[in-house]
Amino acid sequence: MQTQQVPQAGASPAGSRAWQDLFAFTRANLGVFLTATIAVSVVWRLIAVSGYDMNTAKAILQISGTTNVAVGGLLASLPTLCGLGYWLSVIPSRRWTRGKSSVERSALSWASSLTALVAVWIVPIWLFIGPPVVFGVLNLIARLIRKRRIRRGVSVTRPEDRVSRFEGGAVLTGIVILALWTTLASPWLPTERLSVGGGHAFTGYVIGERGGQTILLPDDGKQVLEAVPTSQLSRELCSKPNLAAETFRDLMSGHRYPRCP
Repeated sequence: MQTQQVPQAGASPAGSRAWQDLFAFTRANLGVFLTATIAVSVVWRLIAVSGYDMNTAKAILQISGTTNVAVGGLLASLPTLCGLGYWLSVIPSRRWTRGKSSVERSALSWASSLTALVAVWIVPIWLFIGPPVVFGVLNLIARLIRKRRIRRGVSVTRPEDRVSRFEGGAVLTGIVILALWTTLASPWLPTERLSVGGGHAFTGYVIGERGGQTILLPDDGKQVLEAVPTSQLSRELCSKPNLAAETFRDLMSGHRYPRCP
């Protein structure tokens, strides 16, 4: 006589098990995952800056050079990567301190404090305070739904009614994608106040020089390269307001360069 196995109460759903397997695989191959993430972010930034036009992307790569694009793209992505690294390292730190000695807990506490200090200084404000706000709102919604079910006499102890790791991981993945997406369109080059032949000033980026001409990328939304005579070009560093890149340091000390036109 065959017996049918009954799932135990509290068993993890398929989605949760899939997320646990993915998390274990990512942790086991963390170095490869980080390298691939950085490489994709650099290439993705180049394509985004080019307006998703491959000819423009190839021209920028040829003029600027692979090294400048790679190092510049990594430098431009550093604040966002630091913000993501902050949340991915500081949040689980309390769990890591369980069963540790007082010396190990103190070391982890100092490391977390130092990471927080660096994050406050260079990480964009929205990325620093955004995740706790998002998770706080989701937690509030979950509590309201729970209270409503209790009033209606519906059981709230079933495993399928709880927030699974898969759902929490999906929200975290969405925050990571949003963080990268909001910063990709910003070039790795400094913003400059440019004028040609004493004409009107405009904001743009200097890609490089070739044969007595300077290749520019005007910040006009068209994302089309322009070549102007180097001898007629006037350039000056400037600061462009960008809410996606504003840091606490910018709020406290202001921008170091004049505002872009």
